[in-house]
Amino acid sequence: MAADEKWLREWEAIMNRIESIDARLWQGAGILLLLSVGGISLLGWDLPISRADLIFAVGSGVFSLLVLAVWWFIFHRWIHLQRIYSYRAREIETELELRLNRYARLFE
Repeated sequence: MAADEKWLREWEAIMNRIESIDARLWQGAGILLLLSVGGISLLGWDLPISRADLIFAVGSGVFSLLVLAVWWFIFHRWIHLQRIYSYRAREIETELELRLNRYARLFE
């Protein structure tokens, strides 16, 4: 029974880690949404009139694209880690005859 308790503690730690990754993904998506709306409203008030306005608009656009590219890499790394954790959780569930991740995988 001690081995079952070790596996159960590991399974709980893995599930907490998966939930943590999910929370970070949603927080990051919310921040990006706010930044996108803020950037559009900042640049959308008027057409660039002077050279400085045009440089600011182009610089903001390039910065936004860089932020999105970095976020894309971070997002895919977190998703990859989440898949690894889910795989290990399914292994433990097989040993303990649990079903949560097996059924949750059907929705993926």
